[in-house]
Amino acid sequence: MKKHIIFLSFLILATNFLYSQNKIDLQKLPQCRSGYVQLTFDGGFLQPLGIMGDRYYPSGNGGFDFAVRVNTEIALFTEGRYNFLINAAPNSPDAGWGEWTVGPRYYFVSKYVKSIFFWEAATGMYLKHESSYIDQNDVTIDGKTEIHMGANGGVGAELYLTDAVYFTVKAKYNTIFGTGGSNNFLSGYGGLTFKFK
Repeated sequence: MKKHIIFLSFLILATNFLYSQNKIDLQKLPQCRSGYVQLTFDGGFLQPLGIMGDRYYPSGNGGFDFAVRVNTEIALFTEGRYNFLINAAPNSPDAGWGEWTVGPRYYFVSKYVKSIFFWEAATGMYLKHESSYIDQNDVTIDGKTEIHMGANGGVGAELYLTDAVYFTVKAKYNTIFGTGGSNNFLSGYGGLTFKFK
């Protein structure tokens, strides 16, 4: 009998606690508003594919993302990032891709959940830089910089920490257009998002 009373008391307390949490959650939530901006600082990895995969190992990257929330489901964003490439071949130049892209983001929103999912697509400039190096014949090869157009798309989530701070994760497929064929890679990022009204 004593066990039943303890269990019943626990059930009543838990029900009251959950109800109070629901009352708080149903108030105006950050993702249910529009008219704010957000800034994300993140880092992650890239996995080269195809032609690019023959030349480079999986590498790291870092960057930022700035978005303006147009309404409850749509945001416009711009992203700046630098991808540090690790050469697969010896006596090869250090290389990297800088990227600057813009595009739309679509949010899947629920007023009952503070964390949200999204998909995004963007297009813009990819800037490739190769440093000077000495090849296997002891000949110095000058560095070079090239600018290409490219596009990317992917999915992600903004995980609630506070009303103003979220942890953002996302994965994207990138294609960089070039005369010798496209360079493709997968990338994944994680970082902190700060929201400002």
